[in-house]
Amino acid sequence: FILDGITFNCVEQCYQYTKATLADDIPAALNIMTESDPVAMKRVGDVVKVTSKLWNNNRAKAEMTRAVTAKFLQNPDLITGIKATGSGVFAECNRFDNKWGIGLSFTDPNADDESCWKGENWMGAILIKVRETSLKTQNPEIEYLYDYLHSPICVCVSIYISLHLPTNHNKP
Repeated sequence: FILDGITFNCVEQCYQYTKATLADDIPAALNIMTESDPVAMKRVGDVVKVTSKLWNNNRAKAEMTRAVTAKFLQNPDLITGIKATGSGVFAECNRFDNKWGIGLSFTDPNADDESCWKGENWMGAILIKVRETSLKTQNPEIEYLYDYLHSPICVCVSIYISLHLPTNHNKP
């Protein structure tokens, strides 16, 4: 997918590249762009030194929202798939991530019980916003999702969609 004129092979690459460029860490940004593995991209981005003034929770969510939205809007199969979930709920099932995920593995029997979640599930909330927006209009604007940052974080459960799979390179 393309965002701000740059082609990214996955959401993680876009997110970590944005963080590195905000920190003026050009070597890290270039390293992230040459990686093909999202885990390696995250490792590079995790050592980027960025001030909390530039990269706080709101900025992190805003940049992830932009990346996820761009990927979905530019890949009709993803939009079709997310619309097909109806009112289904989303959870990033990652036992090591209490911010973006629910803090539980998808194999954990408590993953289907929102009251047992250990994490905030920011990714699930972003996916719900993308679905809601795609259902409202045929051509949603990326900026439309910025109102998400001023609403309470939704917590949702059950359906896991991995955003770390590379985008089909036959599509923009």
